[in-house]
Order: sequence, then C-alpha cells, then structure tokens
Amino acid sequence: MIADDAVVVADDAVVVADDAVVIANDAGLTAHDAVVIADDAGVIADDAVVVADDAGVKAHDAGVIADDDVVVADDEGVTAHDAGVIADDDVVVADDEGVTAHDAGVIADDDDDVVVPPRPAPRAPPTRLVVPASTLGGPRPQPSPARRARPPPRSPRPPILPDS
Repeated sequence: MIADDAVVVADDAVVVADDAVVIANDAGLTAHDAVVIADDAGVIADDAVVVADDAGVKAHDAGVIADDDVVVADDEGVTAHDAGVIADDDVVVADDEGVTAHDAGVIADDDDDVVVPPRPAPRAPPTRLVVPASTLGGPRPQPSPARRARPPPRSPRPPILPDS
C-alpha cells in the first residue's frame, strides 16, 4: 500500500509538474503577447512622434509664412506711408504753385506799364432783306444802306526795315 501510495504521490507530482509547465508556457505566451503589444504600442508611439513632428514642421512653415506675410504687410504699410508723404509733398508743391500764380498776378497787377486795351463792343449782325414772294418777278433788291456805306479796304502796311 505504501508503494501504491508512493506511485500515486509521484503521479500527482508529475501532474503538478505538468500543470506547472503549462502555466509556465501560458505565462511565456502572455509575456510574448505583452512584448508584441508593447512593440505595437512603441510603433504607434513612434508614428505619433512622426505625426507630431510633421505637425511641428507644418506649424513652423505656417509661422514662417505668417512672418513673411507680416513683413509684406509691413512693407506695404511703409509703401503706403511713402505714398502718403509723396502725396503730401505734391500738395505742398501745388500749394507753392498756387502761391506763385498769386504772386504772378500781383506782379502783373503792380506793373503799371502794361496797358490792356478795352475789348471792342460786339458788332450787330447784318440785317437781312426779306423779299415778299409777290416781288420775285420784279426788280432785284438793293443792299441795305449800312452795307453800301462801308469804307474801302485799307492798303497793307509797309514792312519794317532793320536799322542800317
């Protein structure tokens, strides 16, 4: 009986040992799965770093573009300022020209030697002779006395010769 019991105990010990191997094997598989999961997590983390790095590059590029836009906007502000200064200078020049024109008017007004002849009075339009239709077959109408009283044309002036 003791030998039988010893065999049973040994058999149980083998079962326990076999179970221990199975447990160890399961633990190995679990550990392997944990490594795979950790490796996948590392790859995902690495991809996340690449994405974040790309986002950083894009953010940097966007910052550079925005900075260039600020420089362009600042240059446009300077150009607008220069245009305003030029326009202001043009106003000053135009104002100076106005003063000069005023001064020229004062000088011309002060110049007593300048004699401006008066403008001649406008001439009356020539009178037209209205001939009734009943006189078309009669004598030819004569010009008005105002037309007949015109003086003869003047002779041309002699040329002015240089002093000899």
